[in-house]
Amino acid sequence: MPETGRPILIRFATSTSRPAARQESRTVLRQVLALWSGLAPEQLPLAESRRGPQWHGFLAGQSLDISLSYCEEEAWIGLIRGGVIGVDAMSIRTFAEAEAVARHYLDSETQATIRQSSQPAQTFALAWTKFEARLKCLKFELSEWNIDRVGAFANLACQEILLGSTAVTVATGK
Repeated sequence: MPETGRPILIRFATSTSRPAARQESRTVLRQVLALWSGLAPEQLPLAESRRGPQWHGFLAGQSLDISLSYCEEEAWIGLIRGGVIGVDAMSIRTFAEAEAVARHYLDSETQATIRQSSQPAQTFALAWTKFEARLKCLKFELSEWNIDRVGAFANLACQEILLGSTAVTVATGK
């Protein structure tokens, strides 16, 4: 079982079908949580929400936050006791709408960094996963850039990870 406030990131292969990957991630999540809690997978206090699975109860006296992400043929599960977590993963690749997406969702400084980068696809993927992970961590819905979120984002710790052609960001907070 993880220490309080220490994020756990689980990465595993999934089916190419998003519905199958969703089901597989929930199976893995239940297996991990059953091991940690000592409960049978069907007895876990998990419920589905619009944002994914939520733990209703305590694990070793602490709340548990869960975040899921899917990318290509793999899934990512982020877990943290006594805090909040958001995880996002994305394939690093060029796509035609990247500049428009950045303009609508990312701040002007990040947009400039992407435009000036010698590796714009990688820079965009890292910026996007950081944006999404922070939204997930704070339980915000995806929406166009909002300056009011800057203050909330500032209180989060972010870890960016590059694994081959995949960018992943884990955002955590209290």
